[in-house]
Amino acid sequence: MNQDIFKIDEIKAGYHPDGFTIDRDVVEIKKYTKWRITSNGSWTAPTPIKFDELPKSGWFKKT
Repeated sequence: MNQDIFKIDEIKAGYHPDGFTIDRDVVEIKKYTKWRITSNGSWTAPTPIKFDELPKSGWFKKT
């Protein structure tokens, strides 16, 4: 499956393959999150982060 890749300012909700998520519709504390990706590919241990810590490109839109 081929998905388009977006810049951070082009999405409302999505994820970055380096373990980041963004959802501008949720409460402030969970809006921007960094996850630990395990060796089997599971996303775990979410940590709230600041917008400035997010990658600026390479995002996929949440479907």
